[in-house]
Amino acid sequence: MKLKKAMMSLAAATAAGLCISAYAANPEKGQSGTLNLADPVTNATAVASGTTLTTNGGTWVNPPTAENSYIVIDCDAATSNEFTTTARTTDPVVQCDFELQVAPVPENLRPISAPGAQTAFCVCVVGTDTNFWAYVSSGWKKLEGFTVPAAETDYSLRVTFDYKNTTKYVKFSVKTSGSTYTDLDEYGESTTIWFETAQAQTGVNQYCFVGSGNVKSFAMAQCAVEAEQIPITPPSGGDPIPMVIPEEAVAAFGGGSAATAATELVKTADNGKTVLENYVVFGQKALDKEITSTTKPVAKISTKTDGAGNIPLSFQNLDVKNVPGTSVSYQLMGATSSGGTFYAVGDPVSSADAVKIPSDTSYKVFKVQVNVNYNSANP
Repeated sequence: MKLKKAMMSLAAATAAGLCISAYAANPEKGQSGTLNLADPVTNATAVASGTTLTTNGGTWVNPPTAENSYIVIDCDAATSNEFTTTARTTDPVVQCDFELQVAPVPENLRPISAPGAQTAFCVCVVGTDTNFWAYVSSGWKKLEGFTVPAAETDYSLRVTFDYKNTTKYVKFSVKTSGSTYTDLDEYGESTTIWFETAQAQTGVNQYCFVGSGNVKSFAMAQCAVEAEQIPITPPSGGDPIPMVIPEEAVAAFGGGSAATAATELVKTADNGKTVLENYVVFGQKALDKEITSTTKPVAKISTKTDGAGNIPLSFQNLDVKNVPGTSVSYQLMGATSSGGTFYAVGDPVSSADAVKIPSDTSYKVFKVQVNVNYNSANP
């Protein structure tokens, strides 16, 4: 018995669609917080054009036909058709887009379970209600947040996996206009959009179509995490400031956990600065835990003056990192003797290249204070 124009039960490790967004510049809300992602790398695609099906990056168990620019999925109730990719994804975020038709499944024909699947998805008719449903954590969840279109109407589905932490999550989104997607939440639980997959897999390499229905296209893309927006409380106190912490720092100081990194980065290091401030100023040395009480930037005087007679300075031990939410400033300090009191010479500058000993100064001894400032505005 056929599942009457029915089911897109995207089981195993659902893959993704051709509308993969280049969202590196637009932070993506991950399960654990806002993630800044690298450009997506597409691993596999399939698209129907007329009667031609073009597939890249994987193989079908039984290659389907293409009709009227749709991939025609046509399986018996007890069978399925799997698409296996050439390689499993390895990055922590996998985005899966589908362009397909609404194909409602009667509740009595919906599979009771999806053994081994990270997730599954379908449009299901329960009583007189037609809703989106997702199989997560060994059970089906009713979803809301967008009204299911009429049967055989085209729509775009996005399935996003977040593998960043020990617990693995998935969310479901439907395109509502232009390139805008609306996240579906659990029915009656409007704050729940991320669902545990209850599976140990850390990547995607197969998906399974059950029943019958039409799909226009799909593809798979994965993204590395470049940074996370983490609330950091400045040493002076006040409200936490969202800062974009590079993933290398999250890994080094939080073991991959943004919450742990937020705690570790505000601790005071051996040189009296916070761990975050040391990372901003010293870069790799801070990652390698090489910062000690004696570590400091060293200023060297140039042998040539600039056109106005000022003496430029250069620095050693600096490896300044751009961490949105912070900024670095350089304050030239001067004294009349090595044991004298140091005073600010001019105003602080934002570039090390702009630090110069002025030609008209009366001070004989100089040093430079390198300060990490915490910005009040969100990055």
